[in-house]
Amino acid sequence: CFADESECGLKFKECADNNDCLKSLSCLARCGGDPTCSTGCFAAFGDDSVTGFMSCILEEKECLQFPKDPKLLGWLDDGDAAPKKMPGFKMDSMKGDWVKVYGLDSRYDCFECQQNRFRTEQDGGWRMDTTFRLPRPRGLSKLSVEPPLEPDTFKWPSSTKTPDTSYFQNDLTEEVLVDKEEAKPTMHTTGKTFGLTFWENYYIVGQGSDFQFVRYIGHTLQGGYKGSFVLARQDKLGPESLAEVKKIAKEQGLDFSEFCEVKNAACGTVKEGPKGSDIGEFVGDANKYVKFMFDRQVKVPK
Repeated sequence: CFADESECGLKFKECADNNDCLKSLSCLARCGGDPTCSTGCFAAFGDDSVTGFMSCILEEKECLQFPKDPKLLGWLDDGDAAPKKMPGFKMDSMKGDWVKVYGLDSRYDCFECQQNRFRTEQDGGWRMDTTFRLPRPRGLSKLSVEPPLEPDTFKWPSSTKTPDTSYFQNDLTEEVLVDKEEAKPTMHTTGKTFGLTFWENYYIVGQGSDFQFVRYIGHTLQGGYKGSFVLARQDKLGPESLAEVKKIAKEQGLDFSEFCEVKNAACGTVKEGPKGSDIGEFVGDANKYVKFMFDRQVKVPK
């Protein structure tokens, strides 16, 4: 599996030539499979070489065994846990660019500078391009700006034109399959991030002229997760739309004060990035690094 000319062997050689990749592997080894800890490792040291190597050894060639449940391969029926989706949803209402403005799960929904683009392929299938960034120490050797995103895909200049090395930029594309009206989910998606494939059921539980309220239930082979977020056409909701979002949250049995307000104001600027001294002390300790990321998040005022 790790032979010099094998697929994973070539990816390991690429990783071995990159100090950040080696640091990431060392960090991941201490996580014991904990997904939150792993997020911290990828944020601090991750780049294209480590995600490619991890994907090869964990899923593509299965060189290494890790705790996984084969029953989690593919999409699942959420049963009684499925949120109540809005009726009469039209997929065309999702088309175009969105900014994530509020999120529920601090592990997944509150990353800074998140954007989503829903688009159709020539065959009529839907895709969702996603970008987000995580704070990281200055001076690391490489920043991830992965294909297939084009230079003008997102409005944050730092993500494509003048990369800000104080952040880890993560870009991915998900396949989107629209469900029938009688199905529980509104749509289901699949993609790959941090080396692992994920499958998610999306429930559009409310919408307005300038926002979409989304709940989701998803999993990788390592386990499940769920969350919720609000997409908007601009980087901030107006008071009328925000009142409507709060009303939908209450109807869904969600406490909107538990949501974070996603940091979008400084996106595309370098001067607002974190100073090296802010996070340098956490390098090598993924759990402390994750706590630092969570402490940066802004909760919705009660």
